[in-house]
Amino acid sequence: DGEITIHGVTKPVKFHYKADKPYPNYLTSFVVGEYVDVKRSYENTELHTFGYPDEKAAVEATIERLPDMVKYFSELLDSKFPNSQFTQAVVQDYPFPGGIGQHGAVTVSDNMIDDFRTHADFLYLWDGIESEGVLSQWFGNSIMHKDWSDVWLSKSFTHYFDGLYTDYKNGREEYLIWYHKFFEQPTVANDWNIGYRHPIVTKNYNDINAFVSDNHAKLQGSLVLRMLRKELGEENWWKAIRHYVKSNANKQVTTEDFRIAIEEATGQSLDWFFDQWIYKMGRPIFEIKKKYDVSKKQLSLTLKQTQKIDPKDEYPQVRFFRGKMEIEIDSKIEQVLLEAQEENTFTFNLPTEPKFVHVDFESTWIKDVLFQKSQEEWLAQLKDSKDVLAKCEAIDSLSKIGKSEKTSFASKEEIINSFKSTIVSNCYWRLKNYAITALRGLVPPPYDQSTIDLFLNLTKDEKSLVRASAINSLGLTKDAKYADVYLNALDDQSDRVINFAAIALGRSKSPKAFDALVKLKDRPSWKSQSLISSLNGLKELGDPRGVKIALSALADVKSPRWWLAAPIWDYPIPACETLVALGKADKGYPIVFERFKKSMAENDYSDIFHNVMLIVTLADPRGQEVFDLLKAKFKDDANAMIAVDQYEVQFKDVIGKY
Repeated sequence: DGEITIHGVTKPVKFHYKADKPYPNYLTSFVVGEYVDVKRSYENTELHTFGYPDEKAAVEATIERLPDMVKYFSELLDSKFPNSQFTQAVVQDYPFPGGIGQHGAVTVSDNMIDDFRTHADFLYLWDGIESEGVLSQWFGNSIMHKDWSDVWLSKSFTHYFDGLYTDYKNGREEYLIWYHKFFEQPTVANDWNIGYRHPIVTKNYNDINAFVSDNHAKLQGSLVLRMLRKELGEENWWKAIRHYVKSNANKQVTTEDFRIAIEEATGQSLDWFFDQWIYKMGRPIFEIKKKYDVSKKQLSLTLKQTQKIDPKDEYPQVRFFRGKMEIEIDSKIEQVLLEAQEENTFTFNLPTEPKFVHVDFESTWIKDVLFQKSQEEWLAQLKDSKDVLAKCEAIDSLSKIGKSEKTSFASKEEIINSFKSTIVSNCYWRLKNYAITALRGLVPPPYDQSTIDLFLNLTKDEKSLVRASAINSLGLTKDAKYADVYLNALDDQSDRVINFAAIALGRSKSPKAFDALVKLKDRPSWKSQSLISSLNGLKELGDPRGVKIALSALADVKSPRWWLAAPIWDYPIPACETLVALGKADKGYPIVFERFKKSMAENDYSDIFHNVMLIVTLADPRGQEVFDLLKAKFKDDANAMIAVDQYEVQFKDVIGKY
């Protein structure tokens, strides 16, 4: 029982909620607000998405794949959706990307909502957020971890299987580059390198909140599931997963229950695997040596593990690692079995010396590798490997070689040509963009004509993010003769392309630029993308008339809510950046200071610190008063003071540069 006030009218309300299955009370959630229910369904399962009433069309665009997700996971797990309905509700300022889901429902950041045009460029991102919410109804709700030490059974499983949907819907290369290379592996490696280390499952922790929300519970566990799948093989992996899901539905489980389910389904005992990757910790370092014996026509490959045990660490550690590993030799995949010993040597009968050897196909292991290769080997790996991650690795290594003063002109040209060949090939767009970035590192503006022609052709690529990258590359020339290319691109269907075209147009200093950028700012777009692109272009153009436009944007009292507090989503940020670029930051400070005082009076933490970010961006010396007010307000709030101190350090650093 209670009351609710809408548009100033207070009414008594009574809500009834009955669960037909038992569930942990921490999964109970309430979301209250004015919403429109956008309904979809899959078989007998109702799918509800509650969005803001004035964004119904965008909600429809955002959830276009929701029924397909439920269908895919139901078939993949050979298990019907656990509940008769699924509900997700968007909430402003909800932590991005969101939690593991609640009972029959998910609360998610309203940043997920995009119109069809914007959503098309970010399916790879929002598919992941939405599918994790769907999966949380299996892993975390239907199958509940019994103890917080086993939280990985919810968080890792939802993330891992969400990645499989990206693999299925957006392609294997998308999964490997976006999830694995850009997100999972570097995050886990960074934790290890900074010394934040513990087993995935342990009761030895001091801060329960930190333990359940850190990267071990989600990302590292997901990487372990990838290794487990390779270890079991496809047939046994799916037997084990489906048996685990069916035999533990509507139960609380432990990691041992998962291990037992694998043994029951496959007949394999994986005690050693769980001990190595889940109950203990460590990260193998492989020092790799290869030798080809011409007389025996035999390749010898030695993997030496050089990691050390830390005797001061409180957690159990692995001395040497074992398990299956895939090795790519001239595009042929060989599987080997590493024993838990310092050195493992494998031999392969080959008629000729291989052009390249790539250890750990698709980078399945959590590891570090030391493997010296020649330029010729890296070139062959880039050209012929079946692993897109191996191609990225080759690009990275070739870039370093190309930048070295010891590299001859002829060798550098060979590397440049290999990047160009990759770019014009029929490869995946992320790899293409990866090669474009590497090419710019070796061939900075002014470009030669062949490079110009390459970028001009790419502005017509079917993939919007490749077009955006090509226009960005051309824009670095600051040459006005390409102004018409940028002007045409302002009519592109992708806001990412339009943004880079506006920036490039501004950099060109073309006489046509100002009027085009002013016209752009008033074009209707989702999340004020047209205005943001206009401001970004005006910042580069340097025309003093842009000051008025930036001030108008900053003072707009009808500003929408903050989105991701990033320059590509929140126009107050590029408005401030434009004022700084045009030497008129002092004009913007009073506007932002008034916004800041209003947010302080309303006690809106999110708005307070977003405005502080603008104060730092403007770098007006008067901004010190903001930090004095913040210290007085948050003197008893340790967490808030950490943010205050960090922002003040940034502010003083920026002030010192002017």
